[in-house]
Amino acid sequence: MARNHHRQSGGEDQSPPSSPLLYWIISAVIVIGTSCLLYVLFPAQKSAHDGYQSGQPLVPATRLLAGLGAGYHSWRDSETAAAAAEATAEEKASRCHFCSQPMYMNNAFNQIGLQVQNQDRALGQMAEELSRDRKFRSVALMGPPGVGKTMTATALIKNFPWPENVRTYSWNSKESGKDDVSKFRKLREFMHDLSGCGMNLHIIDDLNVDNPEIVPIYNDMMLRRESEGTKDKGTASETVFVVYIFNLKSKDLENQLKYLQKLSPHTKSVAFRSFEPKDLKSCLENELKAANYKLSEEARRHPTDSIKR
Repeated sequence: MARNHHRQSGGEDQSPPSSPLLYWIISAVIVIGTSCLLYVLFPAQKSAHDGYQSGQPLVPATRLLAGLGAGYHSWRDSETAAAAAEATAEEKASRCHFCSQPMYMNNAFNQIGLQVQNQDRALGQMAEELSRDRKFRSVALMGPPGVGKTMTATALIKNFPWPENVRTYSWNSKESGKDDVSKFRKLREFMHDLSGCGMNLHIIDDLNVDNPEIVPIYNDMMLRRESEGTKDKGTASETVFVVYIFNLKSKDLENQLKYLQKLSPHTKSVAFRSFEPKDLKSCLENELKAANYKLSEEARRHPTDSIKR
């Protein structure tokens, strides 16, 4: 009766759970959890206590633990920063090698000679002039149409190690117009685009015997820029090749070549020889070889007759 009365009066039952096994499991979990927490906090507190004994200010364990986490992230950040620095250094070294790589003129012109036939003397003069140890070098290619001047310039571009530093301009083309002021303004843009990485190649094509003044004017622009050093955007360290291309009339060719021989003391005049009938055979064979064809025996003996038919 007393036990029933106690339950009816709303008193709490303080007896342990009905299952002894469940009681011991709960107790074990509480003990293990407390032990783990003390295991984590005790080294931090010991470190703080050691710091206090050495005269350093006491640091709460929670702050020490936070510091450990911050150190972990700092290590990760340092590793990332080191990797980024290494990648940047490798990129700089690669670009330095790219910019400072030499241009082997003889090798380049050997390749050009495979495409431009029967102009060995002209190509040799070009290679010699462009190999000089000077910051500014220029040549003027001249001859009648169809002898390989523009093809030579195109092949030079293909063999140039720094294609982003190439600028070309056709002086007398329809697109360029007839206003010389605007033409020189375009050339001045080339001058301001000079790169200090590697070398620069400027090709001014489609000149004729009436445009000899273009050469000394553009040369003077480049040379003044070199002597002035850092006055403009560029510096004296920039190396520039300029190739002028003059298309001459077949009639009175010798007088035109003589007239253009002394364009500028800074420019080498290079005459491309006119083709003769005997040159046609090698030209045909070269073009047919590129197209995987062969010249017949009859065509070899009489190349001009084959063309006429």
